[in-house]
Amino acid sequence: MRCIGNTQVDLKAGLIKLKAYQVFASQPQPQASNQRAQAAAHPNLPTPPTPTPTPTPEAAKILICHKSGCQKRGGRQLAVALEQALVTYRLQDQVEIQYTGCQKRCSKAPSLTVLPGKHRYDKLKTHNVTALIEEHFCTS
Repeated sequence: MRCIGNTQVDLKAGLIKLKAYQVFASQPQPQASNQRAQAAAHPNLPTPPTPTPTPTPEAAKILICHKSGCQKRGGRQLAVALEQALVTYRLQDQVEIQYTGCQKRCSKAPSLTVLPGKHRYDKLKTHNVTALIEEHFCTS
């Protein structure tokens, strides 16, 4: 199971507060009867939506600048995080990662472009990759 959220630590009171925004199951979802049983056991807890891959009519690609400037400014780590996120969401067969030459945004490195739609992202950090994948390739 994977969770996206915030942690707040109160050292004076000795409390840790956790707030989950999204929870992702790492295994297939339980059958409808099991979901009803879980909902009955915990009626106050809402069931978070699980993102599901959406079929894309056009070829889905992520174009990553492979020039040295982008690579030195986090492009290598970004590519690894993208590959891992695609495997996590089981999209590795539907979304292709392509390495490109200079995208003419060196001052904003690392740079990448998401197709279809030609959405450009600059100065992207690895912790933002999950949100990017969910926004472009998943539905709630």
